[in-house]
Amino acid sequence: MSGELPVEMTAFRRNRRAGQGLDPGFEEILPRVLKSDASRHQKIEAWYHLTANLSYPLMIVLSSC
Repeated sequence: MSGELPVEMTAFRRNRRAGQGLDPGFEEILPRVLKSDASRHQKIEAWYHLTANLSYPLMIVLSSC
């Protein structure tokens, strides 16, 4: 895990991918994957991978009920 994030705070702020999380991947890559001629299994696997962080806000909502 530590190899994925920049060590210094200035580098972290300049790093677009680390600063924005998975949103760019979700918004940009997922529609292209779903429209591609990839197999259904590959599309489902890409969807699970790119939407994995959606579970965290849902856990907060469900735990506050």
